[in-house]
Amino acid sequence: AIEGRRAVVFNPLPWKRDAVVAIEGLPFLARDLPPCGYKSYKNYASSGSKPLPARNTLENAFFKLTVDPARGGITSLVDKRTGCELVEQNGDAVLGQYLYEQFSGNEVLAFVGDYTNYGPGRGVKRGAAVTAASMYNSGNQFGKPGMPTNVTYSATYAGNATVQLTKNELGDCIILNMPASGRNPDPVALTIQLHNEQPYIDFEWRIVNKTPDRIPEGGWFCFPFNIRNPSWRLGRRGAVPDPSKDIVE
Repeated sequence: AIEGRRAVVFNPLPWKRDAVVAIEGLPFLARDLPPCGYKSYKNYASSGSKPLPARNTLENAFFKLTVDPARGGITSLVDKRTGCELVEQNGDAVLGQYLYEQFSGNEVLAFVGDYTNYGPGRGVKRGAAVTAASMYNSGNQFGKPGMPTNVTYSATYAGNATVQLTKNELGDCIILNMPASGRNPDPVALTIQLHNEQPYIDFEWRIVNKTPDRIPEGGWFCFPFNIRNPSWRLGRRGAVPDPSKDIVE
């Protein structure tokens, strides 16, 4: 037996692979994981990350990406194996950009009218006028009975970022720190991790100390890929199904 602490990593997929995991909050590349099995690692300590001079591009053997701090995301992502540009160049958003929405009473009543039924005298219909009575009748589970009636719909894209560049055990990383803007009350941070040895990119966005709000809201990650006729796969334990045909209704 080998003395000392070890990290155990489980692979739920039915093939051998390498995988990035976080151990004690630091990234680690677990190599040669057996299919539907586990492997223990002794030498998993990470040196953390160190700062690099800020720039707007990252590149490895697989991808070259360019970020636009003003727009808060990736404006170009080139697959170097094929030469293909993976970001739609004529979209409203860029890749990884954060979109914050607030919804009006119209959206609330339309949703409740389509998806709920509270019985006689408690239901609302799509297209009902937004009034204190109709908001009350929207119900307590999905509706917003105490919501103000003068709220308008809004959509705010995060941007105007400051750029940080770091290097860790996995590769280079760009962090875009974006201030609150428009109706979005909170700063947003987007981390883009490019891996030295893996043909994929990790995205992570963070909101610290989210401001409570009684207005219905949503935060979305934008993925305007330059892909025609795409196919989809879901990562599930033991398999990677195609949701268009492999899920039983």
